[in-house]
Amino acid sequence: MNRNIKLAYILSFLSQAHFWWAVWLLYYLRFTDATGVGLLITTQLLTSLLAELPTGAIADLIGQKKSLQISFLLAAIGFFLMGAANSFLILAVSILIMNIGTAFNSGSFEAIIYDSLKTLQQTTRYQKVLSHTQSIKSLTVIAVSFIGGLMYAISPRLPFLVTAVFFLFALIASCLLKEPPIQKENLESIRDNIKQLTKGAHHLFQKDFLWVSIGLLFISSVVVIGYELLDDFVVVASVPKPEYLGITYAVLGLIGASSAQLVPRVSKRLGNLIPLVSAAIVLLISYLLTPRFSTVVILGLVGTRVISNAFINNISSTLINDHTPSKDRATTLSTFSMLSQIPLALVAPVISKLVGLHGAYIVSMWIGVIGLIMLTIYLSGIKAKTLMSLRKH
Repeated sequence: MNRNIKLAYILSFLSQAHFWWAVWLLYYLRFTDATGVGLLITTQLLTSLLAELPTGAIADLIGQKKSLQISFLLAAIGFFLMGAANSFLILAVSILIMNIGTAFNSGSFEAIIYDSLKTLQQTTRYQKVLSHTQSIKSLTVIAVSFIGGLMYAISPRLPFLVTAVFFLFALIASCLLKEPPIQKENLESIRDNIKQLTKGAHHLFQKDFLWVSIGLLFISSVVVIGYELLDDFVVVASVPKPEYLGITYAVLGLIGASSAQLVPRVSKRLGNLIPLVSAAIVLLISYLLTPRFSTVVILGLVGTRVISNAFINNISSTLINDHTPSKDRATTLSTFSMLSQIPLALVAPVISKLVGLHGAYIVSMWIGVIGLIMLTIYLSGIKAKTLMSLRKH
């Protein structure tokens, strides 16, 4: 099982070698406008949403290792197709394939780490190991974002084709994983499969965890809106050249790597409640202030969002893992991931349209306003028992 942890670090690097990271929006805009980008993002998210629960259940049924292997294979195919795209339709098809692959990864990667540690009776290491994987991913972003910007200047297709090769390497490395000896459900009928799919929602919305889940879903939805769409519009509006985009995303990756290492230390000292709420408030205020400053300060605000995202993602994963039994963990994490993406799937075309009309800075400000109002309502309405639950984890 110790080998799984080491392989998790390697897979974090290989699966995060997204050389397209800094330039994807520029590439999409070669085939469409801002509104079309919103439609592509909606396609991406709807595919993820439709595939999320079945793939999470499949991971619990066939094993997390096989689920990861399917993920890496589909991602490689999707990126090869995207790099070869010559039309909006081909671009959309490649996104569909890639996101089915992403759905197979969602939940399985974290679950195999947690269950490997559980087998070793070392679950207290989970948050630290997860922080290491996040730091590796962020450091990878630093390198590949800079290189990807240079690749794009040579050929816009090159970053996507090279990314596909790295996913093939991830597929090979995943063959060395050992499936943790956890209890699995047997797939005997369609009814059994449907029953497995409902277990994720059951664990998330149990009475003693309901309001915790609602809070986590709310702030995670804001993270998804920024991370998947809005922040990229903000950065491209501030830094339009691909070479400089690569440098910008490299710096943001460095910030992400550093902040991921802070999470377990801060949580150990303060618990989960104070860091989680503080990160949510900082995230929303950073959106609110976006149109009020110069380009350099705006990019700095994006950097604060990267820090906030690290705390929110890490603490959310820890709370859900602690609450969920091993045999249903991948399903539950997939359910949470799916639910947190629903708001963006619904509003992506609207946000993109508004960005085209009013600019990314103004749209960011309104996200901050709406988010702070909703967070205030949530915090003023939750019961003290919910706060105690957060403090205990």
